[in-house]
Amino acid sequence: MTTQVQFRKGTTSEHALFTGALAELTVDTDKKTAVVHDGSDIGGFELQRTRWEVVNTDTNLSCGLRWLVDTSASTLTLQMPYESAGVVPHVGDMLELVDFKAAWAINNVTLTTTGGQQFLNKFGNTDSTFVLDVAGLYVQFIWDGTYWRIMA
Repeated sequence: MTTQVQFRKGTTSEHALFTGALAELTVDTDKKTAVVHDGSDIGGFELQRTRWEVVNTDTNLSCGLRWLVDTSASTLTLQMPYESAGVVPHVGDMLELVDFKAAWAINNVTLTTTGGQQFLNKFGNTDSTFVLDVAGLYVQFIWDGTYWRIMA
């Protein structure tokens, strides 16, 4: 008979308050992803899932997930991860968004930030909102500890 191994688990909010032991693995039950801990960083480090999540309504985004954004029916407002929502971005955390049905030029996506977070583009401009309005775009946002950096 085989041996079953079970790891500790918790929600995204519970992980945001938890410091695991060095090299400990836990499971985020909200995001359905593994989290690796180093014994000192609260929340640990999520392993990015390979499966994409489809979003077609206003929602709060989470790090460690990849998003297929469908605006074929209407415009969307998406909230970037922030601490008071129980999602603490770590330096290097990334979000990937794709225009799933090539409709961003018709129905835009507005990304918003909270708690002093801002977007920083390659020209050095900062803002607390960012509008995606180019059809078929693939864009990454990387948290550098101060800003969400935009990679398109």
